[in-house]
Amino acid sequence: MKQFSNSLISGRIGFYFYFAIAAILGNSGIGFAQDLQVDVSYDTVYSGNILAVRYTLENWQADMDQPDYGEFEVAGGPQISSSMSISGGERKSSKSILIFLRPPTQPGEYFLPPLTFTGEGKKYTTKKTRILVVANPENIQQQPVFTNERPKPVSGPFKKSSPPRGERQRF
Repeated sequence: MKQFSNSLISGRIGFYFYFAIAAILGNSGIGFAQDLQVDVSYDTVYSGNILAVRYTLENWQADMDQPDYGEFEVAGGPQISSSMSISGGERKSSKSILIFLRPPTQPGEYFLPPLTFTGEGKKYTTKKTRILVVANPENIQQQPVFTNERPKPVSGPFKKSSPPRGERQRF
């Protein structure tokens, strides 16, 4: 293997090499993945209840373009939350948009139309989301809560007792 005898030439090659690597890693489009996720509180909802829709953008800053919810009426929102962290030179960001919608009162199959998000020179359009509205003769109330946030039922009776003397109570 041939070694460079001129330190000026090897220094320039090393400089350009490190400059190219820094430019590639510093480009925000290459350094991390982009993602848009749509979650609904229920895909089947009783008539007269509110539905929550959450749009989560990971590692991408964008805004909705002219939101249209079709036959659904906006009941609340948008509630927007965002976070960003840099750890070990890696940037991670998240933005959530939460909207509460009132479905049509007539039972049937409905679709939330696709929404377009634009930001950082890119566009992304969501897929339409199927929502089934069913009759509610018993006036059942549903809370617009997402699956991973729903409270879990208690499996047995709750027993309140004092800890043994000299021990801390554990929760």
